[in-house]
Amino acid sequence: MMPSRSLPIAPPAGELISEAAASSCTILLLDAPKDIDVGIDYHFWKIGPRFMGIKLIPPGAHYIYWSPPGEEGDTRLGYFLYLKPAQVVVRRWNAEAEVFDVVSEDEETRYGDGVSNLHFEQNLGPYPLELASDWSELSSHITQTIIDKVEPVGHRIASRGKEYDAEDKRRMERATGQESVSLPAPPPAKRRGVSSSAESAPPAVAQEPSEPPQPAAEDAPTESFDSSFRGRVSSGTVFFSDIPKTRIPPGSSPSDVTRLSLDRSSCLEKLLTANYRNDDRGILGELQFAYIAFLLGQNFDGFEQWKALVTLLCNCEDSIRAHPDLYCDFIRVLYAQLKQAPDDLFTDSLLQGNFLTSGLSSLCELCTDASAPPKLRRRVDYLRDLIRSKFKMSLEEIEGLDADAPIVVDLQEEQRAIDRANAEAAARQHQQQQQQQPSVSEADMMNGPDLNSTIGSGLSSAPEDPMET
Repeated sequence: MMPSRSLPIAPPAGELISEAAASSCTILLLDAPKDIDVGIDYHFWKIGPRFMGIKLIPPGAHYIYWSPPGEEGDTRLGYFLYLKPAQVVVRRWNAEAEVFDVVSEDEETRYGDGVSNLHFEQNLGPYPLELASDWSELSSHITQTIIDKVEPVGHRIASRGKEYDAEDKRRMERATGQESVSLPAPPPAKRRGVSSSAESAPPAVAQEPSEPPQPAAEDAPTESFDSSFRGRVSSGTVFFSDIPKTRIPPGSSPSDVTRLSLDRSSCLEKLLTANYRNDDRGILGELQFAYIAFLLGQNFDGFEQWKALVTLLCNCEDSIRAHPDLYCDFIRVLYAQLKQAPDDLFTDSLLQGNFLTSGLSSLCELCTDASAPPKLRRRVDYLRDLIRSKFKMSLEEIEGLDADAPIVVDLQEEQRAIDRANAEAAARQHQQQQQQQPSVSEADMMNGPDLNSTIGSGLSSAPEDPMET
């Protein structure tokens, strides 16, 4: 028989609902054409003629999106909003541009008074509160500061595919003379003792600058830079942080080359210093922004930045020791993203290249070290349990999928020998180069015909959150 436990006395349900309603927010979307898809966070509807907006929205960060008439999801536009308690936001449909525009401050005030007096109550659809907890975990670190920093100049995030994105980047690079930042995922190598051994190094080590080169005023024509900037504005480019590249100092020993190529802590520290000096959780806000921009906004830039940040954060041995609280929060963010991700996450062709499985393997190994704080080790155990329960396989089995291995074979000794040889070759190549030159990187809603299904088939509500511990 289970021992009885006393529960804290909670206010009556009616009081809790009243308190939540008092602080809830409202978004008015005026003059929207019927039958277009409009969504907020994980829920979207094909709206009817009486639709005027959404009510009972919890305060915090939210993603509003829509598809223009006739597009039926092929094209999607959206923007982030950070709502204060009881805030009313008003947007009006611009039929020519097929977007929701900001209204004047005076008009927003008048409509806000109308919301307070319940003038629009019969025309507002309720926010799906059953999804509020999941969404809160997915957007917990997105603040107004993060939105202001990252969102496009016109605020709206447009769906962008990989092919269009690549061509746009090439045009940008030609205009500015910049080279794109490539971030190959390190192999899921064993990391114990890398500081004193050349074991497990990648086949080659690139000597590249710590930050992407910026065009100098005297070297790049002003017209070229201005046209590039205008291109970024007109195409709705999201201003994500640049990810520093690993820099190998001249004269580094083979063991240092190995350590620096596996441990990207110096890159993370540079990123935090350059962008989030006063709040290192900002990088988690950008990580969440990127994930939502990709998942809901269908923006491939978001995927690339999410991939880059996950790869970076999962491969920083020294930074895990220096920022244990940051990594506890990072694991919680990653837990929420994997929990709400599609069930085919690890078999989707978009994720080929082993970045996610190798990153998770590296993170779990580094955070289960005996020197890691107990809270960090517990959260990694929860992450492993989630992968096993949701995706029906262990990390080791997922690694086998990425390697296209039909049979599991123990090749640790052989792999170590190959890695050792690769490390020695990389070190020799690095030293030869040093001798030549110095080292230079988102039913029916007001009589709408159909209620579309919730985005994210992986959504589920647990009786308690293991990440609270």
